[in-house]
Amino acid sequence: LGLVGLGSFAFHATMRYWAQLLDELPMLYCNMAFVYCLVEDRPGIRFSWLPQALFGYATFVTTVYLLLPNWYVIFIVSYSGVVLFLAADSYRRLWHVARDAR
Repeated sequence: LGLVGLGSFAFHATMRYWAQLLDELPMLYCNMAFVYCLVEDRPGIRFSWLPQALFGYATFVTTVYLLLPNWYVIFIVSYSGVVLFLAADSYRRLWHVARDAR
């Protein structure tokens, strides 16, 4: 999470493409870790393929983003999708807790 702060500082201080990558890609990688923690929330491993899938997704987005530097929308769509999943799953969990508390 500290890399996100350092990358953000570097980007907003320099406004260079390399610093933009240091700002945005760690945000995506941290969210991949959040997805893993949210999905694998019980003892034992439920989805053994999940780490490889998240790594593959992050690698794919990073590769495409590096190959198409003028397509900022790639980051926006990929990051927004992950954030929407995190928000929807968190809301679902909160709804279940509130329902079970009644």
